[in-house]
Amino acid sequence: METNAVFARDRITPLLAGALTPEILELTLPHVENQARTLRAALDHDPAPVTEDFLHDPNTRAKCRDRAALEALAADMIAATARFLPEDWRR
Repeated sequence: METNAVFARDRITPLLAGALTPEILELTLPHVENQARTLRAALDHDPAPVTEDFLHDPNTRAKCRDRAALEALAADMIAATARFLPEDWRR
């Protein structure tokens, strides 16, 4: 969990924002779900959740709904960064 905080010489005091309103939750939940898929892709060395991220990301979805094109985009991005990824991604 993250929060803002006030730092003093001898203490840190968290500044809690409270519960999200339904409207804010609706805006943030797709991004939370995408981050969970990204983490699952990274841990499982599986590109499929990356494509799902693109399908659910508001910016990508607005530009392209073609699954094949998004799969190609995910593959291109993974290939372009393969040298920085764990060995399991390069198989």
